[in-house]
Amino acid sequence: MNEVLISKMQFYIEPEVSWTSWLNKACLSGNDLTELGSFLKSKLKGGTFIDVPCGYEYKAENELSVFEIAKELGVYGFIEVDKYEEALGERLNNSNRVVDEVRVSTHQADILEFLFKKELNQDSTNRAFYISGLQPDEEFCKEPSNQSDVAVPYLHALYEELARVSKVGDLVILNEANALVLGIDENIYPDIHPSVALPTLGFKCQRTCQYNKVQVFEKV
Repeated sequence: MNEVLISKMQFYIEPEVSWTSWLNKACLSGNDLTELGSFLKSKLKGGTFIDVPCGYEYKAENELSVFEIAKELGVYGFIEVDKYEEALGERLNNSNRVVDEVRVSTHQADILEFLFKKELNQDSTNRAFYISGLQPDEEFCKEPSNQSDVAVPYLHALYEELARVSKVGDLVILNEANALVLGIDENIYPDIHPSVALPTLGFKCQRTCQYNKVQVFEKV
């Protein structure tokens, strides 16, 4: 079933837009970590930061990239995943590497496909799944059957896979959670928003940045 949803699901791509600014503001204040950033560092404990979808790696001037922020959070592993080869670019040519003492791996896959193939995190290392800028194509969702038969089941499958692969203490970091439900009628599907769905699957919202953009859910 997931394979069918993956093949049919359509997302809106904004290659010129960087979502990283909100993560910078949520985690950093000058050269210091914010309270939210310190919370992430304390929970990750040198674990793995998973950026999915990672996109084109754009960042604004004088801001850190997602990878650089992850380093500030003290991780020793960084995984970047995107469906599109053009987004990953040259990173695919060296998909397993060490950068500034951080183990980096690059994967070309749909987010649901990537999660579907992952095993439950059974070791002591904590992980954070960072989901940023993932938004259904609103034109695609104007057709009601595309909502009912594709987009809504896809998102529910995504939430369920996040719950399946996460152990207690693992994190889901959402950068603009509302983007995940763009084009979907929440009056018809009131449980489709991640802030509603994730708590039913064992996650608790532990932090929200002051701009109400970045939210941190923990598997409890």
